[in-house]
Amino acid sequence: MNAALLHSDLFLLTATVGLYCFGSALYRRLRMPLLHPVLLTFVAMIGVLRLCGVEYDRYREAVRVLDFGLGLSVVALGYLLYEQLDAMRGRTVPILVATLAGCVAGILSVVWIAEAFGAGRQILTSLAPKSVTVPIAVAVVEPLGGITALTSVVVFCVGIFGSL
Repeated sequence: MNAALLHSDLFLLTATVGLYCFGSALYRRLRMPLLHPVLLTFVAMIGVLRLCGVEYDRYREAVRVLDFGLGLSVVALGYLLYEQLDAMRGRTVPILVATLAGCVAGILSVVWIAEAFGAGRQILTSLAPKSVTVPIAVAVVEPLGGITALTSVVVFCVGIFGSL
């Protein structure tokens, strides 16, 4: 197959969406957590990229539109939270305290555990934002010198399998 085609934005975007659609159909049919469509797409795209010799930076640039859509989904979650505003009135302090405590416990626990296993600063920086959305985690990790690919995988795994 033509190398230019395999490195094109259209091919990489189509492969990603196509693999996700295939994974969704398979998951709906079998309902096995390890066959989650995002996990299948993730693993399959690693294979496709390695097979085609496409670097991750090239892939990331090609599927930037999906990253943009992911950012929009964060806004959609914010809107759903806004719709619950009436239910949250009068409970601001408990909500803020619980959110702050959960954030601090989540960050410190993963950093301390990784540190106990001898992880370096770059790995610790990459693991710290495990409990937020991918766009926010990547935006935080990138300027701090973390590994954005590792952060994306960790956030993804937490989202699918629960807390790590």
